[in-house]
Amino acid sequence: MKKNFSIYLDAVCFCAVMTIAASHFVYLRWTGGAVPERAFLFLREAGSDAVMVLFVLIGFVVACCADQKDGSWRDFAFARATRIYAVVIPAVIFVIFLDTTGKAQNPAAYDGWWYADHPVWAVLFRGLSFSNEFWTSAFRMGSNGPYWALGYGIWYLILFSVAFYARGRARILLFTGIALMIGPKIWLLAPLWMLGVLLHRAVKRGWLDDHEGPTALAKELVAVVAPVVFYCFLRYSDFNNLLNDASVGFIALFHEGFPGHAHFFLWHWFVGGLVLIHFAGVCLLMQRLPADIFSSIKKPVRWFAGASFSVYLLHYPLLQFFDATMAGEASDPRRAFFLFVLVIGASFIFAEISERRLGFFRRAVKRGVAALRRRSDPLYDNASYDWHSGH
Repeated sequence: MKKNFSIYLDAVCFCAVMTIAASHFVYLRWTGGAVPERAFLFLREAGSDAVMVLFVLIGFVVACCADQKDGSWRDFAFARATRIYAVVIPAVIFVIFLDTTGKAQNPAAYDGWWYADHPVWAVLFRGLSFSNEFWTSAFRMGSNGPYWALGYGIWYLILFSVAFYARGRARILLFTGIALMIGPKIWLLAPLWMLGVLLHRAVKRGWLDDHEGPTALAKELVAVVAPVVFYCFLRYSDFNNLLNDASVGFIALFHEGFPGHAHFFLWHWFVGGLVLIHFAGVCLLMQRLPADIFSSIKKPVRWFAGASFSVYLLHYPLLQFFDATMAGEASDPRRAFFLFVLVIGASFIFAEISERRLGFFRRAVKRGVAALRRRSDPLYDNASYDWHSGH
């Protein structure tokens, strides 16, 4: 992956996560109408589309890692699993604490559709196994509504890993077995992830190499700008409603309706197509720029992007907790501003002890596995189990 394009994707990742956070922040119960109506209407719908952007982006990045960095399937599995669980394990435990504490202080604030009261063991099991969205299930992780995306995205990662590393009959059996286990609801958004894989294939095979000619630059600029313009125009048009009605109608042929976020899958596919075109245009355009053009902003962009997973996982339960425990009227703009800053700040602090400590987490896992193997096999040589550190 070209350095300029990598930095751009980092910026897109953080902006997408902040869009998701803003789309939840504008809920009336947290702002009391302090957000202008036009901004409220746009952000309320843009959040789910931003998740689709992340699906395409992560599909591309994971395909790059599998193809360029992570060697064997063991290295790939270790790198991806530690990257995920270094954040997910403390996040799930922390959200249980937030929900329990917030509900104890202000039970009324948790009395609504936005909170599901489950036993702690169920939250831990469904959350850490990512089984919260299997088939027709829509298991809400307490107040952590955005966790739904992991119930989709993690299984796209696993299916991709099977397709990429397994061979022959094992690949067919594993892929089919996992696909049947997770159910058709999750399948409906899988094409978005595959668009990212397709983009990687296009980059790898040179389909997006420099193109000369008097109209090449113009075409690249159109590919970059046109999808954004089309999205803003079509998001609130009859075309959007037409696709949504068709999605719901198709699902109704087989089921009363899937709970969760797959019921508007045709619109989400359309958004994914726009994202693919935009990313392809940016990739082409970046090849015309000097390799060090973004060197001055590389570090800050990657620092902000380095907290994206934490912000995504924690912003909603933190909003719920701080709103439940904070004094003042929701309609006060000063309170709303302070609430948002407090939530994002707390998410960044959490990132410092989770995803920014990935190296420490990986070393701890290696030492733990080595200790277990030594206990079970006194002849075990730690050097024979020297996993790749991963990316």
